[in-house]
Amino acid sequence: MGAWVALVMAVAAGGGAPVLETRYFDSSTACEAWAARVTTPNAALRPGGDHQIAQCLHVRELIGRLALGR
Repeated sequence: MGAWVALVMAVAAGGGAPVLETRYFDSSTACEAWAARVTTPNAALRPGGDHQIAQCLHVRELIGRLALGR
């Protein structure tokens, strides 16, 4: 498992619960490059379309945010 994690939230245009996925990387560069490829434009820019956003965090930062409830 890498030290960097990408959190991906996908929201379907037709509604329903958002889906949260994770993917692990060994470097921030690889994580950021992948996140940039999978992130779609804001739903407001794509009426009727799905929306997906990815953010990269170091595992320690993610644990810290979870501990604070963010």
